[in-house]
Amino acid sequence: MVSSNSMRPSVKAVYRGVLPLQTIVARKEQQLLWPAFLFGLFVFLTAALPSPVETVLALAFLFFPMTVWASSKQKMPAEIVRFTGPLFLIALVGMFSFTGHKAYDVVKDVWYILNPALALVTGYVLMLNLKELDRLFRVFIITATLIALFHLLRIAMHPELLSKTATDIRSGVGTGFLAPVLAVALFLVARKMKVRLFKQHTWFAYLALCICSVSTIMTFSRFMEASLIIICMCVMGWINFDNRKRVLLFIALVVTVIGVGMALPPRQTVESHPSLPDKVLNSFQELKIKETYNMQEINTNWRGFETSRAFITYERGTFPEYLVGQGLGSTIDLGLYMKLGDEPIRFAPILHNGYMYLLVKTGIVGVFIYLFLLFRMGRAGVLLSRSEHIDRKYSGRLILGLTLAIVASTLVVSGMFNKSAILSALLLIGALFAYERVSEQKILKQGRE
Repeated sequence: MVSSNSMRPSVKAVYRGVLPLQTIVARKEQQLLWPAFLFGLFVFLTAALPSPVETVLALAFLFFPMTVWASSKQKMPAEIVRFTGPLFLIALVGMFSFTGHKAYDVVKDVWYILNPALALVTGYVLMLNLKELDRLFRVFIITATLIALFHLLRIAMHPELLSKTATDIRSGVGTGFLAPVLAVALFLVARKMKVRLFKQHTWFAYLALCICSVSTIMTFSRFMEASLIIICMCVMGWINFDNRKRVLLFIALVVTVIGVGMALPPRQTVESHPSLPDKVLNSFQELKIKETYNMQEINTNWRGFETSRAFITYERGTFPEYLVGQGLGSTIDLGLYMKLGDEPIRFAPILHNGYMYLLVKTGIVGVFIYLFLLFRMGRAGVLLSRSEHIDRKYSGRLILGLTLAIVASTLVVSGMFNKSAILSALLLIGALFAYERVSEQKILKQGRE
């Protein structure tokens, strides 16, 4: 019989980040069940419940491991500090000029900026217990399949929408969820690794892939589908930063596509709600800065209008505000009242363009810190992808793909600062960073044996 003392984690074990939640459970089966359940729960909550509920539960869950780390008088794992520290720095920069703004708006901005850090740490801590990459994939895919079913069920309850435009479907049943998109990418990773995630239930693997794929298509979302393409290209190795020529070609291709897209005249539509092809073709117009918009241009290119108004707001600031922004809680004057949500507003607290959101509130310094964080995440993925171990190699490619997807999504859905859309990706990235640590410990242990 194992004594209770033998199940108590040592300070050394806590410092190494091997099992910071070990005291919650006593048996090996429980050590696998609870992290899997909690990880799936948090992924599901990002889709099914309001994001503040997920935040409160994640804070409650993380209270114990943070207490353990603090009481051990040891530093937290370097990965946590490395990938969450910049977000705290951004919040600190935004505090330089927050006086004079509404307290509620300030608190909301703090939450928008620090919530990604909470998601990264939550995924990290849970993966320290899950340990195995295939176990993480199974939990994520099962949860994503439930989310996809929830999405498709909402569409099935309104069959009349199937004969209408993509915009009408999105308005009627919602914009869909990122988790099923990521699940499709995880199936590709498993195939490349030659791992059968559901060995005794192959039928479920095919069913889950079908359900998640259909849900992805039915989102009719530029962001979702572009994210899937970017992640899959990274997993396949088509986008990597090992070869300098390939890097330059990739950058040249991106710049060329954006340049041509911006040079083309905006696609005009007589419909009040542009179709998905219209939105795709007008994506590059959202990057243009114009001083004046008529109502038709505002309706067809709302994100571009937002971006222009944010730039005008930033331009009217003082020199210190150019550097550190107008502070958390500041708003963007839209110049007119527009119905956003339940009521019309003129001063917008958040934007679809996350880079402009940071520029107004935290200035050039905040934008630079955010870009540095994204660079650091992408670089970590590239370095890990060079490993000779296939699990670490594809973990690195997946991290790179997720990071590039966040880079792109920051232009259209605020990226990390979206209160719910990106959280499942951040949970997954945090888990993959933890797996880098766990797998390295396994390699060192095998070397000693």
